Amino acid sequence: MSMIRVMLVDDHAAMRDGIRAFLSEHPSIQIVGEAENGHQTLKRVTDLIPDILIMDIGMPELNGIEATRQLRKLDPKIKVIALTQHADAPSIKAMFDAGAKGYVQKTASLRDVQSAILTVHAGQTFLTPWVTQMLAQGDTTSEQLTDETSAPAPQILTSRERHILQLLAEGLANKQIATVLSMSIKTVETHRTHLMNKLGIHNVASLTRYAIRHGITEL
Repeated sequence: MSMIRVMLVDDHAAMRDGIRAFLSEHPSIQIVGEAENGHQTLKRVTDLIPDILIMDIGMPELNGIEATRQLRKLDPKIKVIALTQHADAPSIKAMFDAGAKGYVQKTASLRDVQSAILTVHAGQTFLTPWVTQMLAQGDTTSEQLTDETSAPAPQILTSRERHILQLLAEGLANKQIATVLSMSIKTVETHRTHLMNKLGIHNVASLTRYAIRHGITEL
């Protein structure tokens, strides 16, 4: 039987250590590598070639939703399972829209993570009962959230705009963002203006609250 190659992505080393220790005991699962944020993930998957990627959502620099979206373009054969503390309907829907095949909240047992790997590797989707319940309530929750903020969902933004939104919410200035993304300050300013106009939000404090509410960052 061929081994299922798994990569762990989480910004907390202790979390990765615990997951690796548990999963390594399964005879069909091989942990081939780790990363602590979305940027590292996209750089390492080409060499590691995992079958399954266990992805946190709330990570600095590039969150799990954006990393999943970019990963699906880079190598659609890799299947992503979200393992996160975000258990709200907007985050769940955003992760599946990005291309995830499974979703497990961090309050679930590690046996659920193991089951998710085996299920997704077999070509099926895996949801814990709690996630299923949240998705069933998702349409109403999303509508209420949009009405409350008077701002559209993050899907209206381009991938680059969502990334800049995350960095702005994490407190980076335009010059710092330009360095992180290897672009000019003027280009950053243009993207920033576009995303603010699309969302109808024109100050960083409100952008930060929006980003936290939609699982783009966690502060």
